[in-house]
Amino acid sequence: MVIDNAERFPSRIYHEVFPLRKGLSFWQAKQTEYWDRFIIHLSEGTNQDALDEFYTWQSMGLLDWRTTIIHGVPLGSAEWAAMSAADANLVWSPASNLLLYGETADIPGALTAGVNIALAPDWTESGSLNILAELKVAEQINKSSWQGSITPLQFTEFVTRNAARALGIQDWAGQIGPGFQADLTVISGDPHSPYTALLSAHPTDVQLTIVNGLPMYGAPDLMDQFPFLKEKENTNIGGVEKLLAIQISAHAIPEANKPFSEVMVDLQSAYQASDPKICAFLGIERDLIKSVFLPLIPHY
Repeated sequence: MVIDNAERFPSRIYHEVFPLRKGLSFWQAKQTEYWDRFIIHLSEGTNQDALDEFYTWQSMGLLDWRTTIIHGVPLGSAEWAAMSAADANLVWSPASNLLLYGETADIPGALTAGVNIALAPDWTESGSLNILAELKVAEQINKSSWQGSITPLQFTEFVTRNAARALGIQDWAGQIGPGFQADLTVISGDPHSPYTALLSAHPTDVQLTIVNGLPMYGAPDLMDQFPFLKEKENTNIGGVEKLLAIQISAHAIPEANKPFSEVMVDLQSAYQASDPKICAFLGIERDLIKSVFLPLIPHY
């Protein structure tokens, strides 16, 4: 799975939640710069206004290979065809779509048109807590609404090579191969059915996470196989012991060598000092979300 901070060098990504508020001159200037992807929240809703956002973006001459749309809920065959012709990308966030709007994008239609599809949670308030949970939401929709037309392999591609393409980092991330960055996630499951195993996996099933060749998280017995990891911290995920080794020496990343325990203290202190408070720290009020998704997702 794509597990990097996507906007970190050398990627060239510009992200905007409300792209149409910027205006044409802003985006025309951006087009002359070095950006590989404009990742934008667009057509987030089900009404005509949400659909019109797509056509506004297109009418400004901005729909091209650099466009990656998050949401696209009301888009249909004509819009998918336009995106495919422009080589644009879609990031599917089904959990958030269902909770906020009661429906989600027509992914089989987008796939039929040839649109590149990635999958990711929208944000913590309405999306899944992690990509494994988001995969389960997507698979349940696939089974209940689309007769299981999306295969486990396609779902795996949504969070690996397709995601890398949507982020404009496909030349060095998103797959295992010579010249690609060693970003690897090892999970428990049947090795003869790896794609189905990914769809079935829960956070406790993650045995090892490697980012750019560096083991940073995993089961103690595996993390202990790397004697060069000097700074390891204990953590607990769903009642299962894991080890973290996120401290690195990176002059370009401020405080990269700070222990995770200190990072969490800093985050909690910053949150307690903020106002207004929109959620309880590390205990988000998820009753509404659970009421929507609990029937859909076993063990959510």
